[in-house]
Amino acid sequence: MADKINICLACDDNYSKYAGVVIASILVNAKSDDDLTFYILDGGISETGKSEILSLKSIKPCDIKFIDINERLFEDYKQVKSHKYITLASYYRLKLPSLLPDVSRVIYLDCDIVVTTSLSELFNKNLGEKLLAGVSDIKKKMVKNNPTYVNAGMLVMDLDNMRKQNIEEKFLEWTKSHTDNIRTGDQEIINEVCRGNILVVEDEWNVQSSNFTNRSSYTNNPKIIHFTAKLKPWHYASFSYHRNLYFKYLQMTPWKLSPEELKHWTKDNQIASLIAYLKYRPFFLLRPKFYYALYKTYLNNFDNIFSIRRAGINKVFKIFGIKIKLPMKTSCYLPDDKYLKERNIDLPHPIGIVIAQKATLGKNCVIYQNVTIGAKSRELSGLGKSQFPTIGDNVTIYAGACVIGGIKVGNNVVIGANAVVVKDVPDNSIVVGNPARIIRENK
Repeated sequence: MADKINICLACDDNYSKYAGVVIASILVNAKSDDDLTFYILDGGISETGKSEILSLKSIKPCDIKFIDINERLFEDYKQVKSHKYITLASYYRLKLPSLLPDVSRVIYLDCDIVVTTSLSELFNKNLGEKLLAGVSDIKKKMVKNNPTYVNAGMLVMDLDNMRKQNIEEKFLEWTKSHTDNIRTGDQEIINEVCRGNILVVEDEWNVQSSNFTNRSSYTNNPKIIHFTAKLKPWHYASFSYHRNLYFKYLQMTPWKLSPEELKHWTKDNQIASLIAYLKYRPFFLLRPKFYYALYKTYLNNFDNIFSIRRAGINKVFKIFGIKIKLPMKTSCYLPDDKYLKERNIDLPHPIGIVIAQKATLGKNCVIYQNVTIGAKSRELSGLGKSQFPTIGDNVTIYAGACVIGGIKVGNNVVIGANAVVVKDVPDNSIVVGNPARIIRENK
């Protein structure tokens, strides 16, 4: 059954390209059964801009609807004097309950965002009686004063509940009574009116990223990246840590760059970024926060252990968008992280594990320490080429076992500690010994 997901963005013609990149990133990473509808709050998008956004349907079929905005509805919000970068379009989300009268729930996203996963899990978060869901803001002072204070760049909004509680009217009333004191625009209004009625979700759903040091989360697997710095990825010499992801998704849109332009904005931009950062913060190496970011990103992130794995001894670090190779002593030789995660491979003790890159792993396997899953050489195979194992689903391989050659291990198999498996193993079997023998086979 298709999973219906409503997503909303707001922009004018100047930001239509950036909204298009957000949409492209969502479509590329959506599940096959994600049924996506995009609502674009239209603050003056040209017909060309609309046509370019609609062309993104070629990535994955979806609905894209443009909602005309009457700016006269926002006269009171025009009186708010906050940061210059907060445009009138930022306030459109405050009227979503009436702008989308037939929509029960929606994910609102800013246009300086990219998405790296399906939004199904986020959209279906259990909000209970809460009005909204979001991620804690990077400004800890705000969160200290209000524990449910979230960054408004990503919001899951229960529009039915908001209509029931007249939240749209309360936004306006609060704004009128605090106009002269509002400093963070729509975000402040949302957090004050909905104080205590917001569900705070996991940080990876809105990683607010300014530079290598200043990020709201140091996860290596962000699900939504929010470019919160003044210099966005589309500004040359921006030192946004994840900026290359923006260009990855830009290349999937009508606004894609030529090879020369792409080189200018990625490789050449790395040097310009470092120079700009050194001017901005010349003594960053003296800041404890820099070393904290380094530790959290590369030394205290368990997922990253899987990255220290190649037969070579180089680990690629990325700081300020620049790749740096450092020699590392490895303890495991494993397939790509994404491959392991897609198959939900569990490595309880990732020490001394060797899994050939061409070996095939099933889903939900558990592999203990010092296991080898490797090839039989071309000479020994007698076939003129190396042979690699194929492991089925739900297989458990205990410590020290070896699975060698072009054999097939069936589903739901248990391979005992120190077993050496060189022949096919049928489904639902337990094998032990050297050479391995079947001690139980459940038909």
